[in-house]
Amino acid sequence: MQSVVESVGEHVEEFTAGDTVLPVFLPNCNECSDCESQKSNMCSIFENNFSPEMPRDGTSRFKDMNGIGAAWKVAEVEEGSTVAIFGLGPVGLAKFGVTDFVNPETCGEKSVSEVIKELTNGGADYCFECIGLASLMQEAFLSSRKGWGKTVILGVETHGAQVSLNPYEFLRGRSVIGSLFGGVKPKSDIPVFAKKYLDNV
Repeated sequence: MQSVVESVGEHVEEFTAGDTVLPVFLPNCNECSDCESQKSNMCSIFENNFSPEMPRDGTSRFKDMNGIGAAWKVAEVEEGSTVAIFGLGPVGLAKFGVTDFVNPETCGEKSVSEVIKELTNGGADYCFECIGLASLMQEAFLSSRKGWGKTVILGVETHGAQVSLNPYEFLRGRSVIGSLFGGVKPKSDIPVFAKKYLDNV
């Protein structure tokens, strides 16, 4: 949600009243090892490099940097890759270009992972679990391609369930990685994304 700074307190130097900002939920001091790391998931409280002329409906594109960042920063999806998205809430829908939809209720005797393997000729290059169910995390992992498939977990499992994966599957080259806020650093990454949006790139 786009906001405007109404006032600032003593010792605040990054912002002034009237700045257009985007509030996010993680701190970014720009001094600690987390903030300085290229792989860090830490991010700033505000980002004030938006163009004041950016239309308000355009900022809705940034309200879920978790999904966008997961594809861009964490997975580093390449053009032409096959991607499977588990869950079409705000996070899942932040990934554009969906060509097929799999309804688990119409898969018959097959599991979702079996259907995805058939659709992708062996498994998706990248799988994104966006709901937070341990069973779907496992299904996403099994839907990834042997040899190099990468599964990114964005959802938060709140039911206390554990993910059970066969260690042998890791030896076949598959990998799993977690993603908090899409690995995005707002002070450097959101302005890049905003410029791409404004330039229709």
